[in-house]
Amino acid sequence: MNQIQETLISLNAEYKKYISNLNKDDLKELNLRKIKKLRLYGIFSSYYYKRNNLLKKGNITTGYLYKIFNDTGKNGISIGYVLHSPMLEFLDGEIYKNDIYPTITRFLEGKSNYKNNKLKNILTNNVAELHYFLIPKELIGYDDVYISTIPILSSEEIYLGLNYFIVNLSISKEILLVRKDLKERLFAQINNKNSKN
Repeated sequence: MNQIQETLISLNAEYKKYISNLNKDDLKELNLRKIKKLRLYGIFSSYYYKRNNLLKKGNITTGYLYKIFNDTGKNGISIGYVLHSPMLEFLDGEIYKNDIYPTITRFLEGKSNYKNNKLKNILTNNVAELHYFLIPKELIGYDDVYISTIPILSSEEIYLGLNYFIVNLSISKEILLVRKDLKERLFAQINNKNSKN
């Protein structure tokens, strides 16, 4: 078992304990409904109403944020594009960074042998709501790699590259970012536990 798998096991153990003790108001804060700027994001999507369930039954995993579309006209909400997969070999983000993202970039720049104008339009539409959008194996050479979009507040500290997300495809075709406060809380609990051992 590698370091990232061990980290995810610890994060999920702490997350399950933390989430089981939250009331409805706390859940609303985590699922974006209490954040004023994000309150209406996705309100017309069926996934919006599944977020409490996703939070309670979801698991933390990694995803590779490869693009942030800054839309200053929507109350400082930006759209992040995330590559993710249930496959273990993608957890550390190296394949995304070194192979999949460069392949997608070449495709979008018209430098790829793979031609698909419909796919190109989908991936360059900065207002598209992509949730578990399967990338064709013919383009990237891998099975089970998806793109999802997430809302990002301009004030959030989030970086291009590997980040943590809450997922459960059987509950919702949406992924939720593990926001800064929650991530810090979970890592603090893990560090506190490790210091006692």
